[in-house]
Amino acid sequence: MKVLIIPSWYPTPGAPFLGTFFKEQAEALAAMGVDVAVAHVSVGSDFRPSNNGIRRETINGVLTYTYTRPNLTPRFEYGRRLQRTHMLKKIYRLIESEWGRPDVVNLRSSLHGYEAVSLCRKYRLPLFFMEHSSFVITENENSAALKRLAYTMRFAKVNACVSNALYRVMEPYGDVRIIPDMVNGDFFKPLETPPNSEFTFRAMGQLRPIKGYDLLIRAFALLKGKTDKRVKLEIAGDGVLRSRLQELINKLDIAKSCHLVGTVAREQVPQFMNGCDCFVCSSRVETLSCVLNEAAACGKPVISTRCGGPLDIVTDDIGILVPVDDVDEMANAMLVMLDKAGRYDSEKIRELTLNRFSVKKICGQLIEACHECQNTAETSPKNGKGKCLKLFFETLKIGMVTIGGGYAMLSLLLESFTEKHRWLSHDEMLDTIAVAQSMPGPIAVNTSVMVGYRVAGIRGSLSAAAGMILPPLAVMSIIAACYTWFRANEYVAAALRGIRAAVCGLLVWATVKLARSSIKTGRGIWTAVVFVISLLLSIFTKWHASVYILGGLVVGLLFNALYAAISEKRSR
Repeated sequence: MKVLIIPSWYPTPGAPFLGTFFKEQAEALAAMGVDVAVAHVSVGSDFRPSNNGIRRETINGVLTYTYTRPNLTPRFEYGRRLQRTHMLKKIYRLIESEWGRPDVVNLRSSLHGYEAVSLCRKYRLPLFFMEHSSFVITENENSAALKRLAYTMRFAKVNACVSNALYRVMEPYGDVRIIPDMVNGDFFKPLETPPNSEFTFRAMGQLRPIKGYDLLIRAFALLKGKTDKRVKLEIAGDGVLRSRLQELINKLDIAKSCHLVGTVAREQVPQFMNGCDCFVCSSRVETLSCVLNEAAACGKPVISTRCGGPLDIVTDDIGILVPVDDVDEMANAMLVMLDKAGRYDSEKIRELTLNRFSVKKICGQLIEACHECQNTAETSPKNGKGKCLKLFFETLKIGMVTIGGGYAMLSLLLESFTEKHRWLSHDEMLDTIAVAQSMPGPIAVNTSVMVGYRVAGIRGSLSAAAGMILPPLAVMSIIAACYTWFRANEYVAAALRGIRAAVCGLLVWATVKLARSSIKTGRGIWTAVVFVISLLLSIFTKWHASVYILGGLVVGLLFNALYAAISEKRSR
């Protein structure tokens, strides 16, 4: 079986330690007999030619293509997305020409969800999606991150995540299973190290706010005030907060016993883990925490905040859990660990960890999910006649019972495509209607064609168009043949008057449903403002409809760019 892995972050010349666990998992699958290739794309702020371009390597049996280049659309996420989509399709063509067509595409994290779905749609590839990113936990319900997650899950044949914390977020959007990250017990194992003259706490990770190292440093300062024992804290890693954390260490006057040791080479990490008496995770959010598992595989007791994923790792036999952002509780746990660390059974810690997270066990679950994805794709009506027939009959029913033009059909189209069959989300349906309205031709036919293409490609478009066109074509042919009789018949005239009233009701309800989906609190308020302005202008002016469409397009782009800039500033 050929599996193409698309990681959202991966080691590159400009960031050699980023996403090493994705690399190691790809190599582990290859060692289990799976034919694996990796396609990674990234746009960033590094303009050095030596760190950009397409690179092809075969690393431990894994064909690896990485494509990095400077970002051409700063502060504009949609532009970055378009760039990554183009880059991904470009290196996919290279991979397919050299390695062959994959049986399954395995997307790691929804951060590149739109890009992976676009690739799989174009080349008819089944998608196995596995979420790792903490963004889906930290973002609010109507955020772009959760919309991207839901979109990716709807398209994927199999969905998975690495912890119960992620599972609770993803479950409302569809079927999902838990497949945790693996830990290599042959690499991370107990090693002989010199005894410590001081009780040593260690931590490892990127120096950024989500990791909570400011909390850990403050807790360590409190600990030193509570004990006469010699203690030491070492934090490995690098990042944007390094200078600020060092300033905090100096301010608290603990520089002699608290050190930022910088980046530790991957091959030296087991030695770093084994050199501590207790490993600490102080994160505010973690989807699982690979470093906790790696320390536990070395037989070391741990302290962790209750920040999501660690709840699946830390038991009473492995370590201590404390509340997030609670300096006092973290200091108390470290104080307890000074006396308790020696009583933990290191062999049991290692055994419990490997029983749940060993390479063999997790690779088996990944391979099983890939086979299921492949088999589902082969039998799914999405790739056969079943989906096209369903599209045809669904649009045929709507076309037969709806009178009053395309806008009168919108409420039925919304109900069928988004609620009954869940082919599109409400937001995607709104985008589809907006595009269909701006194109030549009847809006109902345009919308059906676009939805048909999203569901089953060209054949889906033709099926949906045929179903939508046949009823009005038949009715118009009959009316044309009997026009004189219809025109003079008082019963037909009375029926048409009643139908006109019903059509008005359908139009009002379609407007209400569209408004409820489009105009929401927060970021969606600008849509209501554009709507009101457009309504007033259309009542009191005689401008052409294209003016409103183009105006909405410009306002949407400007607002999105402004919102992206504000969000990026806040995240910093």
